[in-house]
Amino acid sequence: MIFKIAIVDDDKQQRDVIIEYLKRFSRDHKVEFAFFSYDNAFLFLNEYKKGNFHIVFMDINMPGINGLDASKELREIDKDVTLIFVTDFAQYAIKGYEVNAYDYIVKPLRYEHLSIKLTHLLPVLEKMCGSKKICLEKGYKNNSCLILEADDIIFIEVMSHDLIIHYRREELKVRMALSDVEAKLPPDLFFRCNNCYLVNLKYVVKVERYKLIVGTGQVLQISQPRKKLFMEALMKYLGGTK
Repeated sequence: MIFKIAIVDDDKQQRDVIIEYLKRFSRDHKVEFAFFSYDNAFLFLNEYKKGNFHIVFMDINMPGINGLDASKELREIDKDVTLIFVTDFAQYAIKGYEVNAYDYIVKPLRYEHLSIKLTHLLPVLEKMCGSKKICLEKGYKNNSCLILEADDIIFIEVMSHDLIIHYRREELKVRMALSDVEAKLPPDLFFRCNNCYLVNLKYVVKVERYKLIVGTGQVLQISQPRKKLFMEALMKYLGGTK
């Protein structure tokens, strides 16, 4: 699965160090990360939606909204996201227990410290996320079985008699009916925004009238008859409705 990570720190050099270490860990341990960088907590909170990230690295000492206050607001939105404080002084991080922080890292950052924490954390996150694997057993390369993590499917589109599965950083082509694939996917996570697109709601970042934008920047059309149901499904996924 792809672990989505937010780094909230007003110091660009510190953000760059964390990203450099995460890239190194990704290479060393063969895991995939998606990074999102914020130079202030206000912007991070303004854009945050429940389930956006698996891990948040939060600097404590920031102008405007400091990391502790920002984390209290974060917990009102999302009680489950893993929170790791980055701080100059370990005693400040003790207050992290008030917001159920997973751990803290003391500056200056060292790769060895980050690596140890992630090595213990990622298997736990993977199990908690419970990403479902699906097997597409027909229509793929001489009828062999294609096994995918449902969580990592961004969207699926119909193209002629084939399906194009936009998956992680690649596109996969299978000859199957969209309804057959849809039946294998979690119904609370995927929704048909029109007859040609089945979209993973977790990757929707913006809706403009009858268009939606996914995290890759691609724009999909929402059919007029499906718009109301699509918005209801999206709000339910985000925790806005029951």
